[in-house]
Amino acid sequence: MTLAFPEIRAAALAQLPADTGLDGELVVWESDRLAFERLQQRLARRRSGAAEAACRWRGERVRTSSRCR
Repeated sequence: MTLAFPEIRAAALAQLPADTGLDGELVVWESDRLAFERLQQRLARRRSGAAEAACRWRGERVRTSSRCR
C-alpha cells in the first residue's frame, strides 16, 4: 500500500518511531463524502501515477491502533 499512498507513508515515517506497526483504515474523501471508488483507483496506481492521484484524491488514515515493536 505504501506505493499507492506515498503521502501516508511519508507522514508515518516522519511521525512514528521505527518498527511501528499500524492497523487502521485508509479513506479517500471527495466532495464531503467517503469515495470508495477513488480508494480503489488509488490502490491501482503506483509511483508517478500514485503521486498524481494523491494530489487529486488525498488519502487519510483513520487510526484504530498502533504498536511499537
